[in-house]
Amino acid sequence: MPTLLLKNAAILDVDAGKLLEERDVLIREGRIAELGETRLKVSSEREIDLRGKVLMPGLCDAHVHAIVPINSFAQLTKWSPFYTAIRAVPILEGMLLRGFTTVRDAGGADFGMIRRNVKRGEAKAAPPVT
Repeated sequence: MPTLLLKNAAILDVDAGKLLEERDVLIREGRIAELGETRLKVSSEREIDLRGKVLMPGLCDAHVHAIVPINSFAQLTKWSPFYTAIRAVPILEGMLLRGFTTVRDAGGADFGMIRRNVKRGEAKAAPPVT
C-alpha cells in the first residue's frame, strides 16, 4: 500500500471541538502515521492537496433500514434475499458518499436473516442497545 500525504487539510478535531487549519496527515499502510501541526517534511509515494476541504472522522448512523428500499412489506415478501441485498447496495453506497463509514441496519426486510448469520458467525454485528 503506497504512502500517502494529505496536504493543507482543515482537520475536524471532534474531541477538542476545533477545526485545525492547514495541516498535513501522513498515511502509511492504510493508517494515520503522523499528523503535522505544520507542514510535514516527509517523502510519500502519493500526495493529495486538500486545500479548502475538511478531513474528519467517518460518521456513524446507528439506525438505518438499508434493506427496506420500498414502503411495502407485502412486496418485500416476494423478493429473494439476493434481490433484497442487491437493492440495498445503492442505499449503502449513498451513505458512504455522504460520509457514513459505520451503519447499523435496524432490521426489517431481512426477516431475521442477518441475526441468523451473526449467530452462526457468518457476519459481524454490534450487540443491540437496550
